[in-house]
Amino acid sequence: ATVGIATVTTKIFNRGRVSSGNSPYCNPNGCQIHSTHSCCRVRAKRTKKKKNLPPSLLKNRRAASPLAMRTTVVATTVAVLVLLVSAPGCQSAEMFTSAANVHNLFSVEKDMGSHIKEYIRSEEMRLAKLRELADTLETAKVPKSDIDMLPAEAFSVIKRMVDTLRTVNAMVPAAYVGSSAMFAEMGLVRPDLTDFLQSVQPMLPSTADLKGAATSLLRLQRTYEVAPDSLVPGATPSEFLYIGQVAYDQRDYLTAREWLQLALTTANITTTSTDTLATIYDYLAFTQYELGEIEEALDASLRYLSLHPDNKRVQKNVEYYQDLVAQGESEEEKQRKQVRNYNQDNLLAHDETDVSTFRTLCRGFNTYVPPRPQFCTLETYNQPHLLLKPVKVERILDGIVDMKVFRDFATAEECEHLKSEARGRLERAVAFSGEKFMPTEYRISTVSWFPPNHDDVVQRINDRISDATQLDLDYAEHLQISNYGIGGQYEPHQDSHGAHRKPENGDRLATFMIYLSNVTAGGYTAFPRLGVGIPPRMGDAAFWRNLQTEEPFDINRNTLHGGCPVLSGSKWVANKWIHEAGNEFCPAFKGMN
Repeated sequence: ATVGIATVTTKIFNRGRVSSGNSPYCNPNGCQIHSTHSCCRVRAKRTKKKKNLPPSLLKNRRAASPLAMRTTVVATTVAVLVLLVSAPGCQSAEMFTSAANVHNLFSVEKDMGSHIKEYIRSEEMRLAKLRELADTLETAKVPKSDIDMLPAEAFSVIKRMVDTLRTVNAMVPAAYVGSSAMFAEMGLVRPDLTDFLQSVQPMLPSTADLKGAATSLLRLQRTYEVAPDSLVPGATPSEFLYIGQVAYDQRDYLTAREWLQLALTTANITTTSTDTLATIYDYLAFTQYELGEIEEALDASLRYLSLHPDNKRVQKNVEYYQDLVAQGESEEEKQRKQVRNYNQDNLLAHDETDVSTFRTLCRGFNTYVPPRPQFCTLETYNQPHLLLKPVKVERILDGIVDMKVFRDFATAEECEHLKSEARGRLERAVAFSGEKFMPTEYRISTVSWFPPNHDDVVQRINDRISDATQLDLDYAEHLQISNYGIGGQYEPHQDSHGAHRKPENGDRLATFMIYLSNVTAGGYTAFPRLGVGIPPRMGDAAFWRNLQTEEPFDINRNTLHGGCPVLSGSKWVANKWIHEAGNEFCPAFKGMN
């Protein structure tokens, strides 16, 4: 900030400059190069030019902190006022001794007034844009809760905040100029925007969050076969454009074309910026080229040039497309038209049949037909303490996997308590990848863990799980609370580890999953090899065995399952993985009772 202020000093006082010969002292027009006067040494230090740096280094220096002030051409009014107040203290009293020098001040005075007005006009334009941005943020619709939140609302607020942070960093330099004491001396209050942004920094989204949100929307579109304008109704052209760009980066060109064309049809020539329109045409041209639509790619490129006629890259692309059109469609272009949709949602490389069935189950269409009508029973397992409150059991599947749903297993109050306890402790979920556990793109959720003695509710839930399953929980894992947000999912996987990495306390014998919330749409637990999808219902709990019932008790591959993407709302579950250790002699070990 010091260098910026000194620069303004030179600009203001060099107008109407009067030479004062070889005086070794300071004068109104600047210091002599070899002056030894103390105030001249200070000014020389202030006006020393920075060493030129490569653009990449300059960029890194400015981006060292998300709240760092960007370099501005015009200094702030506060900085200028401080300069004018402090400048006389560094100058010797020589101005008044010359009528010519004093007379020159009149022209400097006029010019200074013009410059200040020019600065005020630019500030008014900047503040008008910031006021418009602030109004947009304050009037944005807020969902009543995470359960009521739609995918479009989640994506929009993330994009708004990412764009807002970029705008604030570029347009609010005044918030970072000077200290609080300096503002106080002038009877002003230092803007607290800096303090506010620092206080909410952990809550602010990053560009990686924005890309993840767009990826989640694309996953929802592919899983539930939803049209883009139905998935995010009322989105802006820039939002449609961004999602199309992410689809293009995934090489899913068919999907990218949908979003880009929607961005184009919703764009208004009078209100959409030229750069946004040009970017739409640019991406659309490349997308249509990848799909073998050469004439359409040529048309999009020509429309781009109508906005930016001097772009050499696009000019060369136009020539290339024109040559292809003149030559006629080649075999290569015919093959391009047969391009397959890039499957971004099968990162674990499952069989296509499993993936297709998984998506069918996610949409609510079970492929399993039970041999007899399903019904619920009240079970006490010959336990006296269950006589007054038996367990409600519904058998979902018989045969190769014995799967049950315990109805009304947890009360609404217990579900809310577990969610409340977890909210301040949620961290990105991890999965075993390579040789270690790490965050992955095929598991999108956050989790927290609670030992049985965390509190009375957790202890009561653990005891109830033991009663319902008739299994020992001494070696079971802690209760895991998991929350799935926008497009949150877990690709089909096995819960058990297998013999190659079985823990000391045995493999995961069984899984007990409690649904802590209702989900408006999506969020099923789907078993593609069993043809069963279990809808999330608050208080219910799903239970299945992961291992075979005969020695060597290896993984039952039919228990492949996944968490379907959340189409609307927020999915909360509590997982309990029960291990083999401690259950070797339990009647339920070799077969679920």
